[in-house]
Amino acid sequence: MGALAAGLIADFLGIKVAIGAVSALTFVSGLVVMLVMYETLPGRHSLRKHGEALEPRAGNRAD
Repeated sequence: MGALAAGLIADFLGIKVAIGAVSALTFVSGLVVMLVMYETLPGRHSLRKHGEALEPRAGNRAD
């Protein structure tokens, strides 16, 4: 769908406008994800915020 829309925009308005539209939509989708979605793994966000390393999950260690 996105490629079709970009092609139609390019045909009617030019390639520069099509590239600008694709980049604007990508930017807006990133903003939506950043503002609407939230972290579901408890404690992960607070650890990364302070720059500390995450501890490995139990069972994922190479002993």
